[in-house]
Amino acid sequence: MFFTLERQVGGSWQQTHFLISDQGQLQPSAKPVDEEILITLMAVGGPGPDLVVLPNHLDPGTWRICTLDESNPSCGEFEI
Repeated sequence: MFFTLERQVGGSWQQTHFLISDQGQLQPSAKPVDEEILITLMAVGGPGPDLVVLPNHLDPGTWRICTLDESNPSCGEFEI
């Protein structure tokens, strides 16, 4: 599963990373948005949980993690 990590800047959200969960046979990881990665389309299913890791350093502020689903994204916010 793929997620986006976004930081609130002013009144909008700026994506900083892709988060890759431990689903399937993947290792959880965080990749900067400017790093090239291959994202394959995959169905979302199952009860979870999807475990992700955050980058080692995040600036203070409001952040959110969103599912990588443009038609129906689901997001959760948190503070650093």
